[in-house]
Amino acid sequence: MLRLSKTVSFFLSAFATCKLHVCNVRPWLLVRQRHPLGLRDSARSYSEANTWSKNGIGTHNANGAGDFISNPEAIGLNLWPPVRAMEKRTERTEVVLLATGSFNPVTVMHLRLFELARDHLHETGKYKVVKGIISPVGDAYKKKGLLEASHRLAMAELATKNTDWVEVDAWECSQTEWVETVRVMRHHQQKLEAECQESPEKVAHRKGHKRKRDRSCQDVPDLNCSNRKVVPQIRLLCGADVLESMSVPNLWKDEDVLEIISRFGVVCISRLGNDIRKFIYESDILWKHKNNIHLVEEWISNDISSTKIRRALRRGQSVRYLVPDAALEYIEKHELYNEQSEEKNAGLSLEPFKRNCFSNPS
Repeated sequence: MLRLSKTVSFFLSAFATCKLHVCNVRPWLLVRQRHPLGLRDSARSYSEANTWSKNGIGTHNANGAGDFISNPEAIGLNLWPPVRAMEKRTERTEVVLLATGSFNPVTVMHLRLFELARDHLHETGKYKVVKGIISPVGDAYKKKGLLEASHRLAMAELATKNTDWVEVDAWECSQTEWVETVRVMRHHQQKLEAECQESPEKVAHRKGHKRKRDRSCQDVPDLNCSNRKVVPQIRLLCGADVLESMSVPNLWKDEDVLEIISRFGVVCISRLGNDIRKFIYESDILWKHKNNIHLVEEWISNDISSTKIRRALRRGQSVRYLVPDAALEYIEKHELYNEQSEEKNAGLSLEPFKRNCFSNPS
């Protein structure tokens, strides 16, 4: 009996010694090598762990040692919060990209602009692109060779039928008069603000609105603005040629350029060889608000333009893979872009020149 009692005492003593050695190890030493924030932040986590121990995870004595982990099975638990939870997350500004122009016809390069711009803005970590809008100019623009808006609108809609975030808007091209770009931007910004003030039910059932449904067949608003504090921002999406055209006398008003750059902002896609930064430097308005201009370089050389597409079509040459297939089928079906169509509006001045020259006779 005495021998059995001594054996039990020996095992109890050994167990107590093992427990003491395990529990006296500082928690921050246990994680020194694996904690991604390093030793100093690990120590801060250790301090936080003292607070957690009051909730039953363990107890701690005044010397900072003691049985912090009273359950040996808990040694493998990670008592420190994930790093992501400790980092302060910054909200990204939501952006709607707006591309204006003739789209005569729409090309794959037009669609590439949206992809390049979205990639660039997302890579900054500051923005989230929620939608893209193609807005064809109206017939009143009077550009030489400008096809009827109905055809250009139809081709753009066909070209975007397979994308889930770029859409075509008919407001600008449906106006009887030419509409300045800044007015188009104001229109879409006001439209976004109005949609964000409406209830989800009104947005989902508004005439002309494409309804989206979830798995339970419930209507889901496109932008879910009802739960958003900030309205998405409209940004002008353009090529370097559009930005450079802002210096052409009487083509743009200085006050319009100022509002576009300072209030809305621009995402400009430049091609290899374009010295767009020098142009911005030489413009007082652009230079003053250069931080509102995002320059995106197209590293994959692409010289596709609507002008070259029309020239090839007039000469009976193939433009397949330069124009979206659906738009090309529309062109062939309606026999668009020939020598006669290219002479449309020949001899007429662009509406911006007429309007701005009249308002600024000097």
